[in-house]
Amino acid sequence: MVSKSNPHATGTKAQWVTSVRSIFPSMESLADFEKDNPGMLELFLPLLKKRGIIASNTKADLETVLQPLSVPKNGNDDPGAHSFEDFLQNNIGLSLHELASRLNQLIEQFQLQPLFNHKKIGTAMFSRLKSMPADTTVKRNYLRILAFYMGWHQGEPGLKFHYEKLLDLCASGPVEKGSHGIRIGFSIDVIDINAFNLLRKTLKTCLDRTPSLGKLKIITLHLESMFAVYIDIPNALTSDRISDVSPYRAGIRDAVALAHQLLIKWQLSPRKHFTQPNLTIGIMAGKFSELTHLRQLLSSKHQTDYPQIKLTKFTKKCLNENNVRATLSRIPDIIQIPNELPIYIWTVEGVWSWIYLQFPHDLIQKPEDEALESICLPNQYRPAKVNSTFKTAVQRFYQNTQNALLGMELAKAFYYRKDYAEALEVLNTILREDPQQLNALTLKMTILFTLAASADDPERSELQFERAEDIAMRILQMEFCHEEDAFTEIGMGRLGRAVVFLRRCRHVALESTQGRKIVTEEQKQLLIGLIRRAEKAFIRGTNSANTGHRSLYYLLLTRLLLELLRSEKYRFTSAGIQLEDPLLFQTTALRLFQDFGWLPDPVPGNGFSSIEKPLMDAIHSFGDSVQLQSYKANTFIVFSFLLHDFELNLQPTPENQARITAWLAQAATWAEKNKLDGLYIYTDTRRWYGELLTYDEFKQHLNMLMNIVRDQKNQKLLLAGLFN
Repeated sequence: MVSKSNPHATGTKAQWVTSVRSIFPSMESLADFEKDNPGMLELFLPLLKKRGIIASNTKADLETVLQPLSVPKNGNDDPGAHSFEDFLQNNIGLSLHELASRLNQLIEQFQLQPLFNHKKIGTAMFSRLKSMPADTTVKRNYLRILAFYMGWHQGEPGLKFHYEKLLDLCASGPVEKGSHGIRIGFSIDVIDINAFNLLRKTLKTCLDRTPSLGKLKIITLHLESMFAVYIDIPNALTSDRISDVSPYRAGIRDAVALAHQLLIKWQLSPRKHFTQPNLTIGIMAGKFSELTHLRQLLSSKHQTDYPQIKLTKFTKKCLNENNVRATLSRIPDIIQIPNELPIYIWTVEGVWSWIYLQFPHDLIQKPEDEALESICLPNQYRPAKVNSTFKTAVQRFYQNTQNALLGMELAKAFYYRKDYAEALEVLNTILREDPQQLNALTLKMTILFTLAASADDPERSELQFERAEDIAMRILQMEFCHEEDAFTEIGMGRLGRAVVFLRRCRHVALESTQGRKIVTEEQKQLLIGLIRRAEKAFIRGTNSANTGHRSLYYLLLTRLLLELLRSEKYRFTSAGIQLEDPLLFQTTALRLFQDFGWLPDPVPGNGFSSIEKPLMDAIHSFGDSVQLQSYKANTFIVFSFLLHDFELNLQPTPENQARITAWLAQAATWAEKNKLDGLYIYTDTRRWYGELLTYDEFKQHLNMLMNIVRDQKNQKLLLAGLFN
């Protein structure tokens, strides 16, 4: 993602070369530029000469600069960019207004106004390019200036999104709009014009902060006893396969994210002229002409005095099969409509927001002219420093502690600030109201596992592990728990316990007079017992109602650790734990993927060609679902692990090398964005358990991984870093 700082300095020569290559990734693109813009190249060449890019104002000199360039023209290997819309969402990180402002600054500074007939760039064209081909000179020039911008800010990784790639991401023809997609409605149960105006204003603000949604039209729905509005999110893709819900992936992801953002922001809005009305959000998926029951969905009985999100049956299917995570009511409500089939409605009881959903903007942003305020939670004796919006959120949560969705956002914010005591206090408050609130139980367990793994004193560590394990057992014994993320977090905590024990074994072994290089038989059996407990949780996660992809990855790590202990193909060293068989990852992965039906038996060839499609499908699906900036960088490293270590003893293809390099570059840009918000960065790729790192710690870890990738001769697993 492009940094929001330092828009356009004069720039280094390397920046200029990369940006020019990004506009002209091939000689064909240079010829197309001349055809689209007669005479413009002659105006452009002196600028390049002035910057030292070319020696003379000739096209031949420019062609010399472009000649060494070799960038992939086809395919789309980035998990966050399957379309131009996804590119804007996951690789720019600015609203369309902010993006247009940046590009206008660039055009003015580098005197490129003739490309755009001396007119300012606006947002409307980018909205059109989400669903239309770049079939005019103006549209193509928008993509060219955007390609220049990507090269300028991202360096060589920016060439992943050069001009020809951006052309490919735009639709090859007009997308049929108004046929299928997501309809999301918002209603308040009072007839009050002030409240209604606030609802529209709040929705508009949330839409403006969601780049992938652009400028969707807000439509008023006329009901007798309430005010309501809705928006339609058309599918950008289509499918001929029966029951295929993948075209709804981006829409349902954005709808849930928008609903979550508005729900939190609505509760923090000022109430000057009216009492707080109930807010209901309804989400429907399907053919727009058949989504005729939105008013019934919004009018269905409200069981609480805090906001709710409701889904229909097909929407629930789209949610589960597209890796969009939410905890739903176990038993649906039923609406009976005369002479029609009943409508089944599920209520969102919780979201896994500390993994998947972005922070509400106002909760973590500190206005430049605002001083932080001190606030002390109940049962806490140290004040926390927060902005005024955060303080309001705390006050409103404690006015209605049944509101788990708001409480979870507070706990999440405290968690990523490493204010663990405050996070646990909020979670305990939620659990006093509902002892089986799954999201709160799981995050509390995760925090306790984190405290256990980071404790220096073994006794204190074991105490926290036992506290976390007690919660894990409560979750596993819940009769109707089918959530993959709950089981995955249990498995990760248990795996972390095994790794902490293994590290202690290494420490004792290296200090012993014998200088042992591996664990003793007794230690091995204890370790295997701990790992088996983690394995059971991951297996249960793969059998959950969700896709199981996240659990499958950690199950692979668990199997790899078991194989290491059994085969003794490792050695303790002062630097960490040295793996002696780089093929171990590949053989373990092939066997596991066979067990889950991703590969035939026997495996043809080296196995990678057969596993590539299901592996990349899983990567794309999970990559799309994670929007939280504090967690996103970690996902790109995980993707790099899978691809790099699987191909280590094969001949890595240039395409996969480019994928890995681009993913690690994406991890760096997401980490940079997180640094600006003053939050810690989550990773489970430095050790075999989750940690929250400062930006500098994360950057050091990432640089180590990048060095391994660059040095292709050392045949070292990226996963090996987890042992150090």
